[in-house]
Amino acid sequence: MRKGPGRVLFHLAASLVGLAAAPAAMAQAPEWRVMMEMGKPGDRALLLVDGRSLLSPTRDTRTVDVSSFYSTIQTDDIKPYNVIRLTYRFDCRAKTGQRIREVILHDDKQLSRIEAVNPMAPVKPGTLQGDLIGPVCSGNFSTFPRITAATPALERKRRFGR
Repeated sequence: MRKGPGRVLFHLAASLVGLAAAPAAMAQAPEWRVMMEMGKPGDRALLLVDGRSLLSPTRDTRTVDVSSFYSTIQTDDIKPYNVIRLTYRFDCRAKTGQRIREVILHDDKQLSRIEAVNPMAPVKPGTLQGDLIGPVCSGNFSTFPRITAATPALERKRRFGR
């Protein structure tokens, strides 16, 4: 059966729609890895890094997302919260870093968001940034084990019972 011009245009349009949808379909779910547990008994936090959030804006810089999931509700100058998500930027050549975003949540509800670019500062060993810069700059997060639960909230519940 021969295709007329309308049928050819339909197939061409359908192909273009498929190509436009491809990047969204290729988006990857987070790959949460456990950096550490911290805190005191009864008030613990699980610090996770999302290996798939790693971006390279320039040849020498990298950004990555880190989240703290608390076992108990935290209070501060804002409403009670139990999750803090941070985005860090590192200059791998200069060995400097900075926090560029902070999002505070109660479960999945965002309470505040701060986009602040502080000056790059030297990364000090033994700090969160010191523990992150090596894996971030190499792109290898294998030293941090993957969470075993389906989501960070379920991992927090599995580890802390809450």
